[in-house]
Formats: sequence, C-alpha cells, structure tokens
Amino acid sequence: MSVKNNKAVLFSLDVLTKRKAECESLDVHLELPLSTTCPILSRSLKQEEILAVAERVVLIYNAIVEQALNGDSRPPNLNTLVEKALTHTLTRAPYFEETQEVIGLIASEVYKKMSISDEYKRIVELLYTTGHMLGIVANLPIPASFLMDFFIKSGLRGYFETIITSNDMGVFKPSQDMFRHAIHSMGIRERDVVIIGTNYDRDIQPLHDIVSTKVFLTKRTKTKSLPTHIRKIRTLAELKNFV
Repeated sequence: MSVKNNKAVLFSLDVLTKRKAECESLDVHLELPLSTTCPILSRSLKQEEILAVAERVVLIYNAIVEQALNGDSRPPNLNTLVEKALTHTLTRAPYFEETQEVIGLIASEVYKKMSISDEYKRIVELLYTTGHMLGIVANLPIPASFLMDFFIKSGLRGYFETIITSNDMGVFKPSQDMFRHAIHSMGIRERDVVIIGTNYDRDIQPLHDIVSTKVFLTKRTKTKSLPTHIRKIRTLAELKNFV
C-alpha cells in the first residue's frame, strides 16, 4: 500500500455486494450434515446437538431483534447468546474456540448469499493502493471478525481499516453512533471521510450532524429531490469524483 493520504471511504455493506446483504435478523436455514465443521465442539457434542444449539440461538436472536426493532430493547449479541446456549447444553462454560465454531456455522450461512463483483473489487483495490483508509458499517447479525472472513475469502484481505456491525455495536443504523465509531476507530477527521450508502433513509439522511461527504448510490434514474450537499451516483466507479 502507498502512504496513507489521510482520506477515508466508509461503505455501507450493500454498496459492495451484488444484492442486498444487510439485515437485522438471522435468515438462515441449518440442516444436517453441517455445512461447516466444528472439530473442537464435536469432541463433546454430536452433530445433531450442535445443530440444536445453533437453531436455538437463531430463534432467540430473532425474537430479541423483533423486540429491539419495536424499541423495547437493544439488539442482541450473538457471542453472548451462543455462550449461554452452549453452557446449557454442555453443562459447563464453553471454550472460546467452541463458541467461535457455532458462530462460524451461523455466519457461513449469512455470507453464503453475499458476493462482490470483480469490478467492485478493483475499485476497492484502487482506493486502497492510492492511500485511502477503508471501512464498512453494516446492519448485520454477526460479529465483524466473521464479516472480515468473507472479505478475505473474496480476495480483499487487509483492505479494510475498520468493520463495524450492529451485532458488535448493540445498535442498528440509522443510528449515527455506528458511523461515528467507525470514523473514530480510523483516527481521522469527519470532514476527510466520504460515506457512501444505498439506502437513503438508513445510510445518508440520518447523518445530518456528521460533516463528512455523503454519497447516495442508486441505479434509479428518478429519485426524490436530495439536499444540495448530498451527492448522487449510479455506479461505484463515479466515486472517483468525490475522493
């Protein structure tokens, strides 16, 4: 990578993926045989028992998310729910590796539906090699470390300075907290950040107190009138006009 240029681009996840990837609940379908091996946990539990743990976690997670979306609670934390479910099944505190295996099983189903086009990979690579710090902010029910796995498998290892998910933050977009935390974690000024999103009401409009450049990516030829300080583009390649 070239010397950092003290500029950053903060993407909503849906900007980069071929189809909508962000979601609040766990829309996964688990079955035997397990799609992801759990070698450490398999020493203590049978596959059907591991599946039962994962299914219980998904059920509880989604129930809590429904309450959170109704304003009655904060979003759940997947790590915590898996630890509790494993403790109940194992009748002991789970090892960290065991917890991570169950989360990995669930996460693999989440990002199984996600992909990034080669064109968008090249754009990310160009931004990175020209010194931009890059970040991701996503409403996603998995820890950021597992979303990082997706980017590594997509050939973008080490490109992102920060990845923030609603699971880790305990809030959903359109909360400004997720964006502010991402910017702070990169150690950069708000005015030196370009924030780009595909959902105006979730990714752009609520950020009125953040002085970063906001870019709305939409393929629609006709959209509602935007404030003059909001930029609109139809392809990610047009981002070069603002960074």
